[in-house]
Amino acid sequence: MGFTFSQALSGLDAAAQALDVAGNNISNANTTAYKRSRVSFADVYANSISSSSNNPVGLGVGVESVGRIFSQGGLTNTGNNLDVGISGDGFFVVRDTRVREDVYTRAGQFSVDNEGYLVTSGGQRVLGFEADADGEITADAGQALSELRIDVENLPSQKTTQVDVRFNLDADSELIPASTAFDHTNANTYNATNTLTVFDAVGGSHTLTLYFKRIETGQVATSAGNGGSRWEVYSRLDDGIEGYLGGTSTETAPSEPKMLLEFDGTGKMSGWALTSDGGPTYSTADGTRTGVPLTAGATPTRGTVYAVKQENAQSLPEIDLKFTLPTFASDPATGDASAASNPFTFRLTLGDKDFLTTQYVDNFAPQFLQQDGNSSGALSGFSLDDQGQLVVRYDNGITAVKGQLALANFRAPDELRSVGGNLFIPTPGSGQARRLPPGFVTENGRLGTVKPGTLEESNVDLTQELVKLIVSQRLYQANAKTIQVQSEAAQAILTVV
Repeated sequence: MGFTFSQALSGLDAAAQALDVAGNNISNANTTAYKRSRVSFADVYANSISSSSNNPVGLGVGVESVGRIFSQGGLTNTGNNLDVGISGDGFFVVRDTRVREDVYTRAGQFSVDNEGYLVTSGGQRVLGFEADADGEITADAGQALSELRIDVENLPSQKTTQVDVRFNLDADSELIPASTAFDHTNANTYNATNTLTVFDAVGGSHTLTLYFKRIETGQVATSAGNGGSRWEVYSRLDDGIEGYLGGTSTETAPSEPKMLLEFDGTGKMSGWALTSDGGPTYSTADGTRTGVPLTAGATPTRGTVYAVKQENAQSLPEIDLKFTLPTFASDPATGDASAASNPFTFRLTLGDKDFLTTQYVDNFAPQFLQQDGNSSGALSGFSLDDQGQLVVRYDNGITAVKGQLALANFRAPDELRSVGGNLFIPTPGSGQARRLPPGFVTENGRLGTVKPGTLEESNVDLTQELVKLIVSQRLYQANAKTIQVQSEAAQAILTVV
């Protein structure tokens, strides 16, 4: 009977803490990414394992721990392109700029502050892996994280230096007689044409037009009886500017640059050459191509027909083009002019080592286009994608990757300590964070993935918490009743005395 008051008091304290935990869970039922808490109880005894006495009556109950349950919350769509939820394990890494400390959260309500930094709703800066100038991201567990930031400055212009394009030339195209001189204003002097945009050194856009002229049919491959055909490729800039060949010091005066494409009887490119008006003619010897595959960076010899290979030593059909842009004159009425440096040069390649321009019975069409260069552009938008990459968009159509979110995992996440504001810090029990890109596979399992345009809901089950509230209330009442009975018993003893 002597322990009854302490037993009941311990029960009241435990029930009160259970009420507090349930009440806190209920109050955070709508808190983004909130993780519910659970209280664990343990009985209390006065004797120890080493004691010879055996008191079967305990001293009551104690609160052993109040822990977090990091089960997955539901993901709800928000339509905000900077909201992001985590599906699976992991925490966003953010930095409290007041104390320069890294903390962790599951709440992905992000925005951009007035300095361009990606921040949480509490103002902490979001950390991740920074992209290089080409938008490439290298990420590993030992890499230092950076504060993700969007530059508000205009994207600078970039000169075009390389154009890679691949076509299919229709094998049913008519042969144009060799006596018919090419004239870009006369559609009867070529079979097909295609245009694309290139950019000079100050970001000015220019239209490059390629013209394709079928010049002969018959045996052009090495093996006898293997039919094929040849095409000439001409170019013009801005619908009239003739170019001249680059890459050699002797090409100082404008001259009509063109390429020769040679196809065998299967529609595959078998050889190519380059020349200019007034230069050497295309040379073959007894139907056999002259020349050998070019090594990377080598300058082709005009007039030589080079064999095309698609393995090891690669000979790609390419030409260095130079164009003289119109310059400013003292009379502003002279027409369009460019402030870019002259000449305007870039390399044109008709295919790559795996896929070259082809000649099949099908409509003429570009099948691949890749080029560098762009005009300047102003920032028009930004978002997070499903890989956690921060992607910015400019009004010139360019998109660029500025960085990638990092996710952290812990060996024992339930040992993390909450510091409020949906933030957690590691403890000795949780272990140190491993910070990697979303979806990365570690020895502790696979990191979660991110879902842009969503937020993780609280994992609180209101029905379950209300039941716990009722049970804790009953426990509190029962322990209070124990104290009442003990008091009445003590009063009865005093009355007898």
